[in-house]
Amino acid sequence: MTEGPVFGLAAPQFVVADVESTAHYYCDVLGFEITDRFLDPPVHMIVTRGYVQIFLAQARGESSVSNRRLLDVGIDAYIRVWGVRALADEFRSRGATILEGPVIRVYEQEELVVEDCNGFVLVFGEDTPPN
Repeated sequence: MTEGPVFGLAAPQFVVADVESTAHYYCDVLGFEITDRFLDPPVHMIVTRGYVQIFLAQARGESSVSNRRLLDVGIDAYIRVWGVRALADEFRSRGATILEGPVIRVYEQEELVVEDCNGFVLVFGEDTPPN
């Protein structure tokens, strides 16, 4: 084993117009839970599902925009999962906005593309078994 830095997990931060309602959307529709909140009313909240965390920050004025608005195929977060088809069923039952999928890509990922309540695009991807 080599010495040096060890990377953990990355957490995207979305700057939103209403951090509290966004956090509740992530809980109610995408199955996350609120694991941290800062100040009252909150200016920053963390939602967590499994090993994935998403940081939500209260905008001071204009909120940030999805990469999809800047690049036709842009995404804001790529989240690796196991059980993407079951996740798609869960999201459908909760009323999530599914833009695409699950679909198997040429790069051997089965992906589910979802848009959140602020227009941010999240892709949930799973390795496909080799043919």
